[in-house]
This record gives sequence, C-alpha cells and structure tokens, in this order.
Amino acid sequence: MSPVSGSGSSSNLGKRVLVTAGSGFIAHHIILQLLEQGYFVRATARGIKVEGLRKALAEKYDPSSFEVCDVPDIASGDFSEILKDIQYIIHTAAPVPGRADFETALRTGVQGSLNVLEQGYKAGIRKVVVTTSMAAFPFNGPFGVNDFHPITKEEAAAGGEWGAYVAEKTFADKAILEFKRAHPDLDVTTLAPNWVYGPLAPGFERIIPEPNYSATSTDGYIYGLLDKNVGNFPPTAGYVDVRDTARAHVLALTSCPSSEVGDKRYSLCSPHPWVWKDVLAYLAKERPELEHRLFDADKAPDLPPFLESEVFRDVLEQVVGLKVDSYVPWQRTILDTVDRLVEVENAWKAKGYDVRVPSAPPVQF
Repeated sequence: MSPVSGSGSSSNLGKRVLVTAGSGFIAHHIILQLLEQGYFVRATARGIKVEGLRKALAEKYDPSSFEVCDVPDIASGDFSEILKDIQYIIHTAAPVPGRADFETALRTGVQGSLNVLEQGYKAGIRKVVVTTSMAAFPFNGPFGVNDFHPITKEEAAAGGEWGAYVAEKTFADKAILEFKRAHPDLDVTTLAPNWVYGPLAPGFERIIPEPNYSATSTDGYIYGLLDKNVGNFPPTAGYVDVRDTARAHVLALTSCPSSEVGDKRYSLCSPHPWVWKDVLAYLAKERPELEHRLFDADKAPDLPPFLESEVFRDVLEQVVGLKVDSYVPWQRTILDTVDRLVEVENAWKAKGYDVRVPSAPPVQF
C-alpha cells in the first residue's frame, strides 16, 4: 500500500525493500524516501529501537506499508523469514566509530555484509545497495572501483577507533566486491559518502527519546558549533547532505546493471564547498537568536579542500541518476541541520533532561 502522505509512484507499488539498521541516521532517511515513492519497506533494528522506529514511521505512513524487525546480530542472524517476498536490499548496518571494540567492529563490518549478501542471494535477491564510506578509499583518492585504503589489520588495531572504522569499511568493501564477482548475476551498488550532514529525520525523538549524542552521528560536528567552547571539526572539508545520500541509495535500486557498466563502487561528495568559517558566519546571520551560542568563526580551521576533481560525479549521474546540479546547497544543509538539532534539544529539555553540547567530537582521530 502506498504511504498515507507523499506522492508515491505507482510504478513502485508492490516492490519490497529490506533496509538494514533502519534507525540509523542515513537509513531512516532512506526509508522515508522509499515510502514516499511507494515502496514497501521492511527495516531491521535492535532492541528498543524497533518499537521507536515503528512509532516514528506510523506518525506519517500507513502501518501496512512497512514492517520493523528485530535483528540482534547482523553478522550471524538468520534472515530467511525477513527476506521472504523481498526484491531489493539496502544494507546500511555497520558499527560506527567508537561503539564497538576493534575485533567486533571488524567482524560486524565484514561478516555482517557477507551474511546479508549470502542470505539475500540464497533468497533469490539480485539487486543490492550497500552503504560504505569514503574512508575505504585512499585519502584524497583516487576513487576507482579497485582503489582501497592501504591500511593493514595491524595498523588498524593500533589506530584507535578511526583506524578500526577505516579497516572495517575497507575490508568489507573488498569482501563485497569479491562476493559480487563470484556471482556475476548479482547487481551490487556500493556508495561511499563523505562526511554526512543534514537534518535528523522526522521521528528521531521517538527512536532516541532521551539524550544520546552518538545517535546524532556526524551531525555531532554541527552540534559542536552551538557551543562557544566546543567547536570540534573533522580533518577534511568535503561533505554530502544526508538527503542526497539517501536519494542516491534509492536511485541505485533502478540503476544501470553491472552487467552493462561493470562493478559499481562510487564515492559520494557534494559539489558545493564547505568552509567552516563561512558556515558559522552564515549561521550567525540567518539565526541571530543562536549567535550567543556559536563557536567563534575566526577560530574555525581552514581545512584542506577535498579533491573534488577526483570524485566521479558524472559517472554517478550517468549510472545511478544522481544529477550533479541536484545536490542540496550547503546553506540549506546547515540551516536545516541546526534547526532540527535545536528542535530535538528542546524536546529532550521539555522532558526534564539536562542537555549540553558534548565536548568530545563524534569521531576520535
């Protein structure tokens, strides 16, 4: 059944998609866009987030247009029932930096991806989209299908949470590509976004009803701007809006097959510049009521620009359909993100919680 709200496409009615880690920052947006376009969505989540995601989606969509299933362990779980009647998989589940020890992160990243692919293939599913990260490519490129970060397991083990994340994504990408090449009738699109910013999805408060700053994912860098004494920044300036990231995943479901275009592993980065000094100055101008909270723009770092010429946006447009001129402008990204963070902040405060911008960055380098 099509969603209660939105202009669901009749061509997608009856098409059923499994989205793993449905309560995640990117996945939640993917689900919303799928529902808007008329797909039936079956999402996985864990523990109390199952009911939270169910309630969040039910605020706007007919409950018959989606399901939320509890999958405690993506690396070893049995998906046979969950995969029934499913035509597509969008696999976003993976540990984020700092939420799992090294061995667990590596196991979940690699074995989790292979488990989903293997069980999906056994169930007859031949179209899969996987979320990876720009971190799986060499720093500042190149960004070809066969270009991987050179990190070793030993280097990753000694590299803290960021090293673990880079290894997890890199080794998972290699395993996915190897599996796909061993199954030539399987169509896999792997999308590797840069730093992802954008508004937390509607219903986030249902899933995260009390302060849990790690749940804001890389928006934690934006939240850090709302405290004069915090101001955490990532090491590079590239970014992509979460809504463009989700849109790329949905478009990939109907992308050109790999039998025609070859293996599909693409970096995802906005063509718009992201300069933190400009971002802060724009915020102060457009949201004067927040100016007293903002980190000093003059203290914002001049981060090295991302080598945009090495990101193959034209190929992504031709194969997936994400048009180069359709990316969300940075001005809209920052305002929508901050407005939503303040909204969530106020919702938590209304429940009596002491809400403060965390001093620690969302990712430790």
